[in-house]
Amino acid sequence: MPKFIYLSFLFGIMVLPEVSIAAEKQPLSEQPITYFTYTSERCKKIKDVTELYQTALSLRDSKDEKEKVDAVDCFLSAASRGHGAAEFEIAKMYNTGTILPLSQIFAYRWAQLAVMDKYSDAIPLRDQLEQELTPDELESALKSVQKIYQDRIDAETKHLMQNDPNSPNFSPRSSRPSYPSPYR
Repeated sequence: MPKFIYLSFLFGIMVLPEVSIAAEKQPLSEQPITYFTYTSERCKKIKDVTELYQTALSLRDSKDEKEKVDAVDCFLSAASRGHGAAEFEIAKMYNTGTILPLSQIFAYRWAQLAVMDKYSDAIPLRDQLEQELTPDELESALKSVQKIYQDRIDAETKHLMQNDPNSPNFSPRSSRPSYPSPYR
């Protein structure tokens, strides 16, 4: 899970009363990311990444604002586990300013992650955004993508070591997340 979302989530807890009051008066596209992150009881209960993605798709086009927030939450949950289609949906939302705030940099990050997770439908959007970003923005985005992906690899390696009976770090009770949880 991207560190900015994780940190935003932690920071959001500290200012929750202010965010919740302001949240009711702002359009969804102007909400801080904390408004969308791990707020949905519906998405918390879903463990299967494909089911999370399907649930998000069914909620995304709702006229109910709460369901749109739940959709983003489900997309983020699936994307944090490397689900390419969910990452692409987030990229499109950032690119158009639909539900999420308009941000070409965040759109590029999510599109690049989707491509890295072998979701080829994200390639045209990623390439378009690559042309539109400044060299500094592109470098920053690529560094954050590299960090996110390295965190995923590190988490998977740690998991494998914990579940390898020959490893000194073996833990028979460890559970297996596909990628790092934002609740570290």
